[in-house]
This record gives sequence, structure tokens and C-alpha cells, in this order.
Amino acid sequence: MELAIAAGVLGLAFFLYGLSSGKASSAYAVFVDGEVVFSGSLGEDVEFILDERPNMVFVVRDGKAAVVSSDCPDKLCVKAGFIGAEGQSAVCLPNKTMIRILRNPETDAVDAVAGK
Repeated sequence: MELAIAAGVLGLAFFLYGLSSGKASSAYAVFVDGEVVFSGSLGEDVEFILDERPNMVFVVRDGKAAVVSSDCPDKLCVKAGFIGAEGQSAVCLPNKTMIRILRNPETDAVDAVAGK
């Protein structure tokens, strides 16, 4: 009986952890060459183009962000679609640009930067 209760508690703990991981964030940042050039709230719907990357179009809508247009050849950044869970990103390697959903806007940073 005690084993069944312990298993139930452990199962509940994993369930609650699963609900909390990957939860929606409230912020995003756009990185160019590893540096943050733009950031904002996922709660504010906006479409924008960066001075640093005039051939890319970014959209934030309904708590999610996306690259909707890019001049890169394979368009993997566009194919990533709308992202909204913390830690998710859409990366354009040819343009050295990334939009990332932030876990913590105060401390989130790029994991790695490709050489120039």
C-alpha cells in the first residue's frame, strides 16, 4: 500500500513538472551576430524589420513569435513557424540571426555564436 502511494506521489510530481517545463514565456529577443538588437513582450502584437537585417520580417502575435520572411536560401527560420515556449528559437544561419523565447529576460543569453 505504501509503495502505491509513493508511486502516485512520484507520478503527480512528474506530471506537475511536465506542466511547468516549456511553459509560455512573456518575452523574446532577436540576436544578430550573438548580440541582442531587439526585444519585447509576447503580449504585444507587432510586425517589424531590423535595420541590421532589412530582408527579414518578424511577427509577434497571440503570444508567439516568428520569422515570416527571409532572404536566406533554405528558409529554415521561416519554416520553424510561430514559437512561444520558453527556450525555443528560430535561427537563420546565413543571416546570423535568431529570435528566441526567453526563460528569464534578465539573464538569458546566447549559448554559442558562429565565427564571422
